[in-house]
Amino acid sequence: MNPILEHLSKNAKKHAGKITLVLEENSKIPEDLDIFFDIEYRGKDGNTLCADIFKQKNNEKKLPIIVFAHGGGLFVGNRKVNRIFCEVIARLGYLVFSIDYRLLSETDGIGGISDVCSGLEFVTAFAEDYGGDPDKVILMGESAGAYLALYAAVVANSDILDGVIEKPETLCKVKGLCCSSGMFYVTRNDPIGMVYKKDMFGKRTKDKAFMKLTNPNNPDIISKLPPVFLVSSSGDFLRSYTLKFAKALEKEGHDHELIYYKKSNHLLHAFVSFAPLLPESAEVLARLQKWIANLG
Repeated sequence: MNPILEHLSKNAKKHAGKITLVLEENSKIPEDLDIFFDIEYRGKDGNTLCADIFKQKNNEKKLPIIVFAHGGGLFVGNRKVNRIFCEVIARLGYLVFSIDYRLLSETDGIGGISDVCSGLEFVTAFAEDYGGDPDKVILMGESAGAYLALYAAVVANSDILDGVIEKPETLCKVKGLCCSSGMFYVTRNDPIGMVYKKDMFGKRTKDKAFMKLTNPNNPDIISKLPPVFLVSSSGDFLRSYTLKFAKALEKEGHDHELIYYKKSNHLLHAFVSFAPLLPESAEVLARLQKWIANLG
């Protein structure tokens, strides 16, 4: 990991560790939900990953599934931080899998995408055991998790990255992709690209054909995506990324919906998942429900 990311990682982990500890010590399991913590599965590199699973009690319907990838800039964060959000989503009638992936201190960008694919493989294999419908999987990510989720959706729905990311033999199709405050561009000549590019893709940065595929605006990538739901606000420091990606989707005529709150500086980065009880977050989730229902 380069010195800038290493410095950011050390500082952020101190705060994130305290937040996670407080959440674990003070959060009881709500009476209306079943929650299954720390369910282990294997990544393609032989690494151990875990998921937390959320669902309504006494809901016997075959539930649509939301697979959630947390944010944290790929150098910090874990699936525990968004527990309240996952509980809120589960109450809307979804089976929620909050999944792990390795950070850049352990792997590169390819490894992170592979881990999200392994999460999808786990969901494919065990969704019905928890009352879920593997034919109705929505992949959701916030910030850096949105970038990984986007490319995991590409892997699940196409073969364009064969030879780069090992595709699990049994993998559900992703019906929709939801990205909140997505960190979509990690290889551009901007501050994020200059910091992340080499740690994300290492020696592959010399492979021009491959590097073109790391840009989500590439029409070849967009064409492999399912319908896309985007969320951002004027208070989101990565708002320009969401707006640029929405324009790219529009240019290609790709099915998408953009929710952008103008003049809303109180709505910060990834506000929906970090502050799901805000009125605006509730509004976003209501629109998300309608969007998912229209996917069929």
